[in-house]
Amino acid sequence: MKIGFDGKRIYQNQTGLGNYCRTLFLNLNEYFPENEYQIFAHKQFSKNSIFNRHQFLSKTFLKEGGNDKSWRTKGIVKDLIAQNVSIYHGLSHEIPFGLPKTIKSIVTIHDLIFLKKSKYYNFFDRYIYKAKIKKACNKSDAIIAISEQTKNDLIEQLNVPADKISVIYQTYGKEYETLFTYETKEIWRKKMHLPEQYLLFVGNGNKRKRLDLVLEALNQPELKDIPLVIVGNKKLEKARKYIDKHKMNRRVFFLDNIKSYDLPVVYAMAKGLIYPSEYEGFGLPILEAQKIGIPVITNKNSAIVEVAGDGCFFFNHFTKEDIADSIKAMFSNDEDLNIRGEKNTLFIKKFEPLHATKQILDIYKSVL
Repeated sequence: MKIGFDGKRIYQNQTGLGNYCRTLFLNLNEYFPENEYQIFAHKQFSKNSIFNRHQFLSKTFLKEGGNDKSWRTKGIVKDLIAQNVSIYHGLSHEIPFGLPKTIKSIVTIHDLIFLKKSKYYNFFDRYIYKAKIKKACNKSDAIIAISEQTKNDLIEQLNVPADKISVIYQTYGKEYETLFTYETKEIWRKKMHLPEQYLLFVGNGNKRKRLDLVLEALNQPELKDIPLVIVGNKKLEKARKYIDKHKMNRRVFFLDNIKSYDLPVVYAMAKGLIYPSEYEGFGLPILEAQKIGIPVITNKNSAIVEVAGDGCFFFNHFTKEDIADSIKAMFSNDEDLNIRGEKNTLFIKKFEPLHATKQILDIYKSVL
């Protein structure tokens, strides 16, 4: 069995989508090496990519010349045929036009946030995203949704048949299985110039991520001693202006170019993660934090309720007061944090990499 993969996100995306693609590809090669796995990417996708690593490049068909977008949309089909691919897996919402019946297709759908939180997207983007996903769901032989929430959204928003969708949760990367000693964390803390006992925010400045509320909560008099570390590099201009205006510069730290394989130690050094997103198709940072063993502050909405264990701190309303109360609770009782950590350790067993990878392999076998 030879499976071909859409390589754009593997090389170009540093966040949840890219992590899903890279982790899946590596896990398939490790756990089920009897099959052949090949990435298909235009050279423009891998050009200057921080993921130009041997483990990916050595198994990548790199297309040179021509338009990268038209190749990924249609031209790739000739190369899939020439490379004798039996299954094509569109890892993020798309499959190419014109796949022959001899090549089975699977598409992974991560979320329909552009429909559920449409106020954050313009009309043109909503139209394009919807058309691509509808086409992929109609044409593919099987659909993988990364959460029950995404499956339900596909059924309710796009009338996709329920029996065509399999829910297979995203998993964490191997790097999150590392245990960090106190000495190791101190070395990294000094190397990165980070404070002790910081609150961690992982994500961009997109409005639905609600970084604005985190900053407003931390600007309350009773929380002015708590430092914040922000991992992200997009749409943070408003956050930076707020930080400057309220003189928070000395206790808010930005890590905007951190490598994905260095991120686990940033989690490990933190007091806890705060993830106040209004809507998610999964919520990978919540899983990563729980795997590392730190507490999480979040809200019970969308797929977050599937990913966040009972040991998390859940705020009820998207207000600075509610979020401030959760932060106070996290920083006030270490004994309580240990109990919460034990609960979450048990909870995340269902996200173990081997289990998730085996489920996806079973989908491959089912379409042949």
